[in-house]
Amino acid sequence: MGLIRYGVPAEYVLSLKQCLGIDCFVETGASEGITAGWAAEDFKQVTTIELSDRSYHRASARHARHANVRQLLDSSTQFLCLPRERAPLLARLGFRDRA
Repeated sequence: MGLIRYGVPAEYVLSLKQCLGIDCFVETGASEGITAGWAAEDFKQVTTIELSDRSYHRASARHARHANVRQLLDSSTQFLCLPRERAPLLARLGFRDRA
């Protein structure tokens, strides 16, 4: 995803949410925070993880109005190694080549 359109298709995510009863959305490689911004309107909890300090701070303004968005400035590998939530969640993983 991302080659034809930026980010994951909202209609696909919302369909999975409804069919599977998912309340949590996790996004890595958040960049501008666009995906987490619209996901915050439909999910109870949104966690967005960004490694770039610059991108993290740009996305902070977008997320300021959403109380249900938890924004992390960290490597997604650190977060994904933590114990899993018991509730079903949908994760959008955006890995970038650092070369």
